[in-house]
Amino acid sequence: KWCLDTSLDRPNCIDTINWHALLEFAKSQAIVGVYWCGIKKLGELKVNKPVDDDILEWMATYKKIEKNNLKLNKLASWAWNNFESENFDALILKGQGNAIFYPDPFSRTSGDIDILVAPKLEKTLGTLSSKDEIKKVIRYCKNIFPEGKACYHHIGFIKKEGIEIEVHYRASWLNN
Repeated sequence: KWCLDTSLDRPNCIDTINWHALLEFAKSQAIVGVYWCGIKKLGELKVNKPVDDDILEWMATYKKIEKNNLKLNKLASWAWNNFESENFDALILKGQGNAIFYPDPFSRTSGDIDILVAPKLEKTLGTLSSKDEIKKVIRYCKNIFPEGKACYHHIGFIKKEGIEIEVHYRASWLNN
């Protein structure tokens, strides 16, 4: 929590942390970037300093995460603009959509892009049924990416620059 909250005092456990073990834990939990925010806040430690190799590995991993987030942000913007220009409403969900809540939005380890899409409705047309809206989204996605597989809540849209875009037509569902 201290890594993300600038108002908290540095915890006492820092004097006894095994920095390399913490780095390995951060890698296993995909939170290296978040912990890097804390490492940068350490300042000058008098005891139990992280070794240079760990700091350099942390920094290099953060730079990769940052670079990937820049690429995903650009692609998310492209996806949003694409759907908006084709008369759909769109909203970036989950990962890239939540990154704005991090003190450093580039510290979040990213994956794919999830975008919620629905046809824009003209007031004069009335409303489409949810089923018709979903069919329209799937049809549009299949025209661009015929290999996309649709399931109950989303369709695989495209994979661009190694990043998959999932187009959601249901924001959530109850399974049980």
